[in-house]
Amino acid sequence: GDGGGRCCRREHAAGRLQADLKRPEAVKEYLALVHGDVAAPFESRAPLVDDKEVERDARSEFRPRESFLGARLTLVVARLHTGRYHQVRRHLALAGHPVCGDPYYGKERLNRWLATRHGLTRLFLHAWRLVIPRDTVAALAIEAPLAPDLGAVLASLARPSG
Repeated sequence: GDGGGRCCRREHAAGRLQADLKRPEAVKEYLALVHGDVAAPFESRAPLVDDKEVERDARSEFRPRESFLGARLTLVVARLHTGRYHQVRRHLALAGHPVCGDPYYGKERLNRWLATRHGLTRLFLHAWRLVIPRDTVAALAIEAPLAPDLGAVLASLARPSG
């Protein structure tokens, strides 16, 4: 054949995967380095305005993973229950914990200090874990390791002088 059947199956599978990702039991988690001490898990249900100026429901959960108390920074796990534009960044900024390296919602002085002292030259937000529920087979779990440049920032912060 001409591969047409294979193409259609691939499109069908991609459509099914997208639908599975939208299911409420799908898990979408990010790692973010944020300003401030996040001592306990918290949730944000602050509605967010979309690009058409329409207020939309949004829900994110955050839990601390590692603290860098000397620098007053925390690595958090962010779990999205909705998928709004810049949702993690906006919810964290609204909670008083902007993402490090964020040029829009972040703290400029902190971003400069992190770039100079610890080599952070971009937003510290990493798509970390996906668990996709499936009807026919076991859930598909995918985990992406932290990029080397972001790992180096954490290593630098963990040093005694950090």
